[in-house]
Amino acid sequence: MPLMPCSFDLLPLSRRAGGWLLRVAFWSMTGLVALGLAAWLILQWGILPRLNDWRPALERYASGVLGLQVRLGELQVRGDAWAPVVTLNDLRLVDARGHEALRLAKVEAVITPGSLLPRSPTRWMPHVQRLALEALHLELRRDRRGQVFLAGLPLERTDVADEDGRVADWLFSQADIRLSGASLSWHDEQRAAEPLVLTGVDLDLRNPMGRHLLRLSATPPDGWGSRFHASAEMAAPAPALLSMAGLRHPGDWRQWAGVIAADWPLVDVSRLRRHVDLPFDLMEGRGRLATRIDVAQGRLTGATADLQLQAVTLRLARALPPVALQRIAGRLEVRHDERGSRILARQLSFQSQPPADASTPTTATPDPSLWPATDLELTLNGAPGEWHGGVFKASLVDLGLLAQSAAHVPLAGPMRRLLEATRPRGQV
Repeated sequence: MPLMPCSFDLLPLSRRAGGWLLRVAFWSMTGLVALGLAAWLILQWGILPRLNDWRPALERYASGVLGLQVRLGELQVRGDAWAPVVTLNDLRLVDARGHEALRLAKVEAVITPGSLLPRSPTRWMPHVQRLALEALHLELRRDRRGQVFLAGLPLERTDVADEDGRVADWLFSQADIRLSGASLSWHDEQRAAEPLVLTGVDLDLRNPMGRHLLRLSATPPDGWGSRFHASAEMAAPAPALLSMAGLRHPGDWRQWAGVIAADWPLVDVSRLRRHVDLPFDLMEGRGRLATRIDVAQGRLTGATADLQLQAVTLRLARALPPVALQRIAGRLEVRHDERGSRILARQLSFQSQPPADASTPTTATPDPSLWPATDLELTLNGAPGEWHGGVFKASLVDLGLLAQSAAHVPLAGPMRRLLEATRPRGQV
């Protein structure tokens, strides 16, 4: 029996399928909008007006989530229907040791409809359009294992899948956080140093589209110097930002890259280095210090320091004795990558301590302890600590001052002995 040919007209079928998909998309969007509107109306007329009545329940819930004892003061709600402002007077967090890890006199949070949208595909965290904090007292602590705690809660995680970094995830998912008139205490158990207390802390943290922008101003304790300013601009690379781990943990700083900068118009370096790892081994000095640190994937890749210091003591290499200088000015830079390291000095000038038998310099005899402004560059091949050769460049070398300081400069043994034996003078 012969087969009868048959044909199908696919155009009407495709039109029907397309119309069906459009209707499904339309009703899905309509349902989501309706659910969001219903949630917003419940929040506006069912939850926020009775927020202060639910304070004991909120304290129990927050204590269970944070693992700390939470104490809340009076809650107030004001503002319009589309951007209400929730004000909390007196917030306290008490850690497991009974220490008051955080105290806030006043918190203001601006809530918008976007606050109900989830920021993570696996969990929902509350977020606000703007969070303003006043008269904050905050404790930052590093334990002997190196883990950092903010208000008694761990900032770092040992595994990207765990919950240790939920505080960082929450902080770096908020649109805008502002602190004014705060105080911050830093306890470093690794260094066993006395606590550092900063006052008058003003902070602005913004997190637009996967970027993290921070501005900080604070006043150090008496004897440290003047009020200082710090900033940071960090971001995760696009693949990490769009990955499942990046969406779940926006506070995972191990994926970030960017710049951290600080400017001290007047600082005592001997006090600063007790609490902060400086990019250079400055042991003593007083004056202006501005630093910039470059970070990639949470690791240091470079550092820059602008110096204008008096009465300086520094060490140029770990195995060398420190050198004392009357003053030093200029810019120092260090860069590391897989090929090697570069150490640069731009317009670096310094004045060493003159020998006891040195004569007083005159206009006809320049000061032999003064090194004029010079550009220096040292390139070392290989990984840090495993260098195998390099190149040194200098726009000016004072042979007399180099010979005088040979014991403190990282030179090869034969070169150091040659300088000590010949005592050359002059500039090249």
